Amino acid sequence: MKLTFKEINNDEDIKALSVIAAKIWREYYPPIIGADQVEYMLDLMYSFKSLKKQIREDKNIFTAAYLDGRMAGFISISHKGDKNYFLHKLYIDNGIQKKGIGKALLNKVFSKIDYETIRLTVNRQNINAVNFYFKNGFKIERVMDMDIGGGYVMNDFVMVFSK
Repeated sequence: MKLTFKEINNDEDIKALSVIAAKIWREYYPPIIGADQVEYMLDLMYSFKSLKKQIREDKNIFTAAYLDGRMAGFISISHKGDKNYFLHKLYIDNGIQKKGIGKALLNKVFSKIDYETIRLTVNRQNINAVNFYFKNGFKIERVMDMDIGGGYVMNDFVMVFSK
């Protein structure tokens, strides 16, 4: 098992990222948020156009993990001023979770930035992800419900990791 990493910034890689995001979301999230909200969120946040904007305009840094040359997952962070960052996305292909890829992505990205705090939001019903973040030193800071349009609301925990 060979794990490599690559920062995503060209159109070909952005398209591949959109494909793996759709696969992960359609397999994992319907029992949590329903298929209709999955499709809404994929269009909103994981379409090629949306991902390209996040990278080029919003300055989010996407790093993909490749397992034996195949994209296995990705992470996205952005700088929020001073030594504060926001972890927007961390997803691993459902069929290869629990192999240390998520932890490796966290380590890779965290080692490249000078931070004091890193915040994220995670669906409160996504117990696997919440537990993953607990195991990696994050703590729940607060509960947040956010209207994302289309009649949908994200019911999240805001979690924080502090040095």
